[in-house]
Formats: sequence, C-alpha cells, structure tokens
Amino acid sequence: MLRSIDDRRRVDRAGAAVAWRLLVGGIVCLLLVGVGDRMLSDRPLGEERPPDLSAPYLVRSLGLAVASVLVVVGARAVAKHRLPPTRRSSGPVSDQLAASGGAVVAVVAVALLVIEPAALNTVAGEDHVAEWASALLCFSAAGLAVAAAVGYLRRPSGVGRARLLGTLLVAFGAVFLLIGLEEVSWFQRVFDVAPPGTFVEGNAQEELNLHNFATDETETAYYVVGFVFCVALPFVLADRGLPPTIRFLEPLVPTTAVLYGTAVAGAIVYEMWNVMAIQLTFWATVPAVLLLATRAGKRRLGAVLALVMVGVLVAFLSLGDTMTRSWDDTEIRELVIPYGLTLYALQVWREARNQPQRALDDLHG
Repeated sequence: MLRSIDDRRRVDRAGAAVAWRLLVGGIVCLLLVGVGDRMLSDRPLGEERPPDLSAPYLVRSLGLAVASVLVVVGARAVAKHRLPPTRRSSGPVSDQLAASGGAVVAVVAVALLVIEPAALNTVAGEDHVAEWASALLCFSAAGLAVAAAVGYLRRPSGVGRARLLGTLLVAFGAVFLLIGLEEVSWFQRVFDVAPPGTFVEGNAQEELNLHNFATDETETAYYVVGFVFCVALPFVLADRGLPPTIRFLEPLVPTTAVLYGTAVAGAIVYEMWNVMAIQLTFWATVPAVLLLATRAGKRRLGAVLALVMVGVLVAFLSLGDTMTRSWDDTEIRELVIPYGLTLYALQVWREARNQPQRALDDLHG
C-alpha cells in the first residue's frame, strides 16, 4: 500500500514537472516570436491593415499556433496538479446552447459577407442591429450583475465575504454598463447631443465616447481582456476550484458556457489579424475548445465549434476586403463578447438567487 502511494506521488510529481515545462516552453516561444516580430517589422504594434499573408507572417502565425498549443495544454495540466476539484454548479445555460448562440451570430455574418457585403454593413453599421444588440446585452449584463450583488449584500451571515462579493459584482456591473454606453456613444445620436470641442478635435469619429480617442489600443485591450475573462479563465478553472484562501470567490468564476458562447469571437477578424495579441486569441481558443470538450465528453461540440471558428476566420481573411467598411467585422465581434458577458451575468445572478445556502457554505469554505 505504501509503495503504491509512493508510486502515485512520483507519477504526480513527474506529471506536474511536464506540465510546467510545457507552460514555460510555450511562454518562451511566445516571447521569441514577439521579439522576432519587433526586430523584423517597423510597423506600430497595434496597427490595423489588411492581413499580411506573406511568408514571414505565415511563419509567425505558425510559431504563434505552436506556442499557443503548448501554453493551453500546459496551463490546463498545471491547474489539474495545483488546484483542488471544484464544487461549482453548472451555468444556467447548457454548453451546447451557449455555443449555438455565438456560432449563429458568426455564421450569419459570414453568410451576409458572402452573399452581399452591403447587407453585412446594414447589420453592422452605426446605430444598426449589431451595435444596439451589443449595447442592450451589456445593459442586461449590468442589471443582472447588480441584482446578484444585492443578493450577496443582503446575506444575514458571512457578512464580510458576502459584502466583498457584492462589491465586486457592483464593479462588474459598472464595467458592463460603461461598455454598453460606449457602444452607443452615450446616446449621443438618440438625444441629438453635439459633442464638445475636445471630442471633435481628438476623437477619431468625432463622437461622444472615450474609446475613439485611441481606437486601435482600446479595441486591442477590450478583445484581449474579453478573451482572458471569457475564455482563458473558464478554461483553466473548468473543473478546478480556487485555492482555499480565496475559495469564497468561486461564485464569480465564469463557467464553461461562457467560454463556448464567446469562443467564435476570436475568429471574427480582418484588419486586426496582423496584431499579435489579437491573433493569439484565435490560436489559443481553438485548442482550448478541443481539449476542454474532449475531457468533458463533448467531442462533437468541440469539433463542430472548432470547425466553425476555422471557417469563419478563413471567410473574413479571404473576403474582408469586400466589406463596405473595413471594420464591419469588429462590430460583429463586439456583439459576441457582450453575449458572453450576459451569459456570465445570468450565471452569477442565478448563483446568488437560487442557491443561497450552498453559496453561503462556499463563502465560509
């Protein structure tokens, strides 16, 4: 018996060592690709322009793909060895249904692009369907997050930790609200508000918003943070719990439904494909979806979603030059991300409302 326990420990230590090697090796590869990219290119880091499919950029893409696989596999293995199993419940929406929502948006956008690019612009243009749907999803997510916060703030026990959960959810709600307001330029055109001179002079579109003062940088930051929150976090913690000292934060961890719902966002890209951080969101999401679905016994879901992502990417890279506006793709991407945020807000709202006793037990865990 002692021998078998010792053997198991040796196997676990060896597995953990391999996991760390994969993760560190992937990070080193990413750094090397980044350094090489800086040395061989004189373009601005976040410059948007038609995809460069020349040999050097294809080699860079291959390097990013390989490095991403190493990081994804390594991060998942490290989490398995370092973190305890989770006690979280599944989200209110099934993984299959969540994935269908994001995939349908992307496939419809591709169909419009193929049939008539002007039709895509009709959907993705200023004050049209995609923009307002994005804003309404953000407003809904904000409302659900605040409602969940109220649920924690009213808890009769576990006051300190429950209050912290509630405060964090209020902060999330404020962020979701800000994203929605920025999407519709703070209702500038609804109420026919003339922007102050500062916005006319410094804003790229002369609109009453903040993100167009540094459009490229803001978009890149939004997409990368959205990837980390909606894809990377639920992937690493899919069946893992947080360390004991912060276990009370587990009700705020996104479930896998959020990942599957927003996965396709990384494939909706045209002019930002050259941006290394944006390209990484695609190369990391595909293996994450395949690995997670395989381990959860949902191989068909993973395979179909990965194929949809590849098809959507190929369509936008191939036909993006036919779009009425070269950034119509970003409006579709900015619809999928709020969809994922709404899935998340619905998750935390249900957690706070429908499972009070289990949530309180977690707070004291």
